Amino acid sequence: SAVADVQSGSGHLQMPASSNGWARAADDATSPRNAGSTHQDAELTATVKATTIGGGLATRLWMRASGAWNGTNQFLQQDGYALRLNQAGSTVAIVETVGGAETQLTSTSFTFSAGATYKVRFQTVGTTLRAKVWNSTGSEPGSWTVTTTDATRTSGTTAVSANTATNSAVRDVYIDDVAITPATSALASTTWSTSR
Repeated sequence: SAVADVQSGSGHLQMPASSNGWARAADDATSPRNAGSTHQDAELTATVKATTIGGGLATRLWMRASGAWNGTNQFLQQDGYALRLNQAGSTVAIVETVGGAETQLTSTSFTFSAGATYKVRFQTVGTTLRAKVWNSTGSEPGSWTVTTTDATRTSGTTAVSANTATNSAVRDVYIDDVAITPATSALASTTWSTSR
């Protein structure tokens, strides 16, 4: 079965060696620390590492999400924007879900290496959605890796998820140093709840 836990201080999502595996964690809006923890104009930063790549592995970092998971594709928020790191397919994309249906808004080629740690910076400001992804051994690039505009979602919560399409081996993704910073105020603390 899937695992969503913390190992050595890092968030850990593990997909089983079966088709259509998934694991996820969501901003716990019920926590007294969060007071709902919704955001409008914000930035999400994190590090992401996949120990192995294959089986259609993809990791999503969600912004302006509804907080509800889709009943069929349980790694998708019912509504929201996600930065999708398609580790197996070598792309970075910004996607949107509406009613659980995912639409790719923009994408670009990007080569991921197994065991390497990548830094991400994902911003939702007004109708602008943009993200940077880079290997943690290098410097942050000056230009955005992907950028697009969309006016469907104006606020929401955060989450992370990972899934495989055709998987013949256990896949592990580690997500660390997650910070959600409102564009106009101090750092917002967030508490994560896990499900599998």
